[in-house]
Amino acid sequence: MSLNRRFMRRASALVGATALGLGVVAVAAAPAQADDTVDLSVWVPTATATADSGGKDVRVVVGNDVSATATATGVTLEFQLPKAKDAGEITLSDEFASRCTINNAGTKGSCELDDIAPGAVQNLKVFTVHPSEPGEYDRPLIGRVNVSVTADQADAFEDDNSDVLIARIAKGEGVDLAVWADRDIALRPGESGTVDETVLTVSNESGTDVTGLQFFLLLPQPVRFTDVPQGCTVSEELADVQCVWPDVSIPAGGEFPLAGEYALPFTLPGDAPFNVKLGPAMGAFNAYDQVEPTGSETLVIESASAAEQVRVETGAGEEPTTFSTAEAEPRNPYEDNWVEFAVFSYEDRADLAVGVPTISGSVGTTVTVPVTVVNHGPIATASHRVEARIPSYARITAAPKGCTVRGETETEFVCQTDTALEAGAQVVYTATVELVSAPEQSEFGMAIVAGANEDPYLLNNSAFFAVESIENRADLALSVGDVSGNPGDVLNLDFTVVNNGPAADQGFSLLALIPSHAEVGELPAGCRPGGVGVTCTSGESLEVGGSVTFTIPVTIVEAPAEQESGIASVLGNAPDPVEDNNTATFLVGATENRADLSITVSDFSGKVDDTIAGLVTVTNDGPATVTGYEVLFDVPEHAALAETPAGCEDVGDGVTLIWCGVTEPLAPGESRDIEITLTLTAAPEEQLPGNAAVFSMAHPDTDETDNLTQYTVYAETEPEVPGPGGPGEDPDPQLPVTGVSLSTAVVGAALVAALGAAALFVTKRRRRSTTYGDQ
Repeated sequence: MSLNRRFMRRASALVGATALGLGVVAVAAAPAQADDTVDLSVWVPTATATADSGGKDVRVVVGNDVSATATATGVTLEFQLPKAKDAGEITLSDEFASRCTINNAGTKGSCELDDIAPGAVQNLKVFTVHPSEPGEYDRPLIGRVNVSVTADQADAFEDDNSDVLIARIAKGEGVDLAVWADRDIALRPGESGTVDETVLTVSNESGTDVTGLQFFLLLPQPVRFTDVPQGCTVSEELADVQCVWPDVSIPAGGEFPLAGEYALPFTLPGDAPFNVKLGPAMGAFNAYDQVEPTGSETLVIESASAAEQVRVETGAGEEPTTFSTAEAEPRNPYEDNWVEFAVFSYEDRADLAVGVPTISGSVGTTVTVPVTVVNHGPIATASHRVEARIPSYARITAAPKGCTVRGETETEFVCQTDTALEAGAQVVYTATVELVSAPEQSEFGMAIVAGANEDPYLLNNSAFFAVESIENRADLALSVGDVSGNPGDVLNLDFTVVNNGPAADQGFSLLALIPSHAEVGELPAGCRPGGVGVTCTSGESLEVGGSVTFTIPVTIVEAPAEQESGIASVLGNAPDPVEDNNTATFLVGATENRADLSITVSDFSGKVDDTIAGLVTVTNDGPATVTGYEVLFDVPEHAALAETPAGCEDVGDGVTLIWCGVTEPLAPGESRDIEITLTLTAAPEEQLPGNAAVFSMAHPDTDETDNLTQYTVYAETEPEVPGPGGPGEDPDPQLPVTGVSLSTAVVGAALVAALGAAALFVTKRRRRSTTYGDQ
């Protein structure tokens, strides 16, 4: 398919979609509200850069649909970029970066955009593709860029508020053109304008110079071109211009603006409609090999596909000229070779909008239906008419003041007023409606407003609103209070279920997931452990306004750095009409208040029969004061304890195992010593180390890895005096050091054996105190 045919098909689709959209909206558009709303959209073309280019700017198109009732303000573009790949990377463009913020990784951020009026379009150079050497595929993927837009105002249709950009690299060298629209066009009927460099620019984003351009421009009816440059033709049916400019040159990385002799003047007839978006406009460019001038005023492009022969038919009976497009953009989807912008007409007329909120109630109840009419200006309307219709499962019991009920089914009313509605003013027509039955699926009502004159924005003259009629069912609401404490504290979690009506509930179930740093205690009646949480049920009727509270005790077992929240939900015996209040999250806050004790022991080294003094040192690393602690240490068999320290006793059975109980508080950062004196009694070949441990009397230690230690007890004998003249004897023999560096398995076994004898003894003493924290 030729390039121009592609563009003509796109243009026809745009015009047809616009006309179709007007018809569809009038019948089944999304509900419009009288409050100011916008309808933002974002679109990004596929970005395919040639390998020889230094970088390619990528267009992001952000628009506010003509159906919007307000100018979009505070418009924010959020984006997420892929990490750099071997094929290249994509970044914020230099000219747009100042409007954006981005994280340190350079992959996620947002940009502040200008305000966007209804129907307006912004074509923005937000990103730049930086290619490197291509891979084995023609267009290796760099990655995806996710973009989305938001505004200060509510968005009427959010499905088109996000898009995904795909960035690829084209293998080899080639031409890569992109066209940019810098602004929309707005003019009064009867005025003239020009499509010039302030509207359209084409850029050469490859590393190859381009000579020769094809250009296509479509403006919406009833706009008409009044003159065209040399090499262009006009089709009056679609007001489109097609041009072939074989002598135009764009250097690599350069631009070609529609300036001077290439500008296209146009006019808007005086009988054109006022204050409307006349439709989308479109401009497109493509490159080709240089063509010898023909001197004809008529050129028709039959084909412009890459690597095809293209015939250029000339007027005045001359022979067609053929040129090659072999250097056209390689396998380019043409997505950035065309651009859309908007053309508006304007005049001062009243813009009326109508809106109705969602109506909801239970069968048999009476609800109000407020229909709000707003005049967005800029001038007053002398009169207006409102028509409204509700679904068949409801009926109007009272029409708004000054309005009449129409139809046998009592589902329509009409209001006609000759009172002026000033610009910026609003009026509310409130009807009373009874909900007769509950359908399987809710339907929409509709309201329409018409002013004294033709409205400049027809799309906000109608509004659809949901009418929800439900059976009488209980609306259960769940609440849970947050609690906090220290490890060891027992806290009560209160789960309260309230019936907000309008009907009694005949039984419900509650599921609570408790954070992992807390343990569930004794459960109340009606509750039981269930999977990963607690399940509570109530088989009794809960009347409207009544409540039930389940109190579940939990014990804080630790204070992790990252503390997860709990979550609970309630489920009635029938679907809940309001599900948003059926779930609640709660916090079980845990603050660390335990001491972290550590122990060290002096090393002992000497000769047999030496008596050596040393220290057992206990340190409190915080964060809390410990009120009392116990120390256990054993003495290896080749040494003996000269004297049992004060406050300590030997609790070993066949081995020397000393237990010391210290009841004096030890504050964070403080240390305390126990003096011990050992006598080295022998120097065996294998000399085992001593073991020591410290335990808090109040609570488990926050870090038990430093509650155990070993210490060296090394003994050696006096060296023998060598015999007189003994040949070959070492006058200064060195005894081997043995038993000091033991394997972990041996040390662990020795420690377990030594401490195991006192396990029952220590346990009995530790039962004396079970309170956490300061005493």
